[in-house]
Amino acid sequence: MDPQVGLSQWKTPEAAARFRDLYAGACDDVCRELEAGGRPKPEILDVASRFGTTRCLHWPGAGDPVLLLHGHNGSWLAWAPLLAELADRDVYTLDTVGDPGGSTQIAPIPSVAELVEWLRETLDALDLQRPNVMGMSYGGWIAAHFAATHPERVAALVLIEPAIGTVTMGRVVRQGMKVALAQLLPTPLRRAYARRIDAEPLVFDVRQRKPAALAFRKFDRRIPTYARLDDPTPDHMLTAIGAPTLLVLAGRSELHDITEVADRTRRLIRHLDIHIVDGASHAVPVTRPRAVADIVESFLDRTDGTTHHDEP
Repeated sequence: MDPQVGLSQWKTPEAAARFRDLYAGACDDVCRELEAGGRPKPEILDVASRFGTTRCLHWPGAGDPVLLLHGHNGSWLAWAPLLAELADRDVYTLDTVGDPGGSTQIAPIPSVAELVEWLRETLDALDLQRPNVMGMSYGGWIAAHFAATHPERVAALVLIEPAIGTVTMGRVVRQGMKVALAQLLPTPLRRAYARRIDAEPLVFDVRQRKPAALAFRKFDRRIPTYARLDDPTPDHMLTAIGAPTLLVLAGRSELHDITEVADRTRRLIRHLDIHIVDGASHAVPVTRPRAVADIVESFLDRTDGTTHHDEP
């Protein structure tokens, strides 16, 4: 049981209003940019569950539906660079209830079990019976638990830098400090430094940077935090995953030891492909979207339309 029981909320009304403006502006801008790149306008849905109302954006397209779960303290906007590269896919993005975004939490979520139930209820409301489920970081943690608990609901699983092992929070904090430091550098040095730490979009794209920075300072997040758990993803959870699974790791991940994660998942997940993006940071779907899209597209092309899954 996570000690942070309660409802996530903004610390001040002013912060909440400022975030709404930033979020709305970023959403409009990203959707226009995606439309200019060939995607249709998304269908915007607010779907109810016992935990609250979940903001979902749906872009119709080809292939089996792909459901995207963003990372810690984020929203669907983190997927914007990858969405531009997956332009032909049928994609649903969710803002996790309890994270800063377009969703509204009305009931406590004290453990990952409730997060799994939130996702199941949301899929039911969207009438998504068996989508491909893709999660980055925190979203990968939720996706792994969901695939283990409800194997019949997942056609294929994509885990991008998932938070499923021992997390090196000190390195994560140091990377965040480096990104913040980059903002203080003169422009010519800023780009070179951001490129060196694999963080250019995090430094230069205000749609990625400003909402996240405000949430870090002013959002009181009250949903489970994997870093506070002794064993965030037990072995039995990984062995229960029966869907074909793609694991994408960043060669310079700040989150975890990628060799350890690769060895453990190779031992425990039955149908597993592993790819490492050399030189990439933990934010790999944001900073290396083309490389990630190539890996994901190849995997989904092989799994689309299949019916294979194992019972735990």
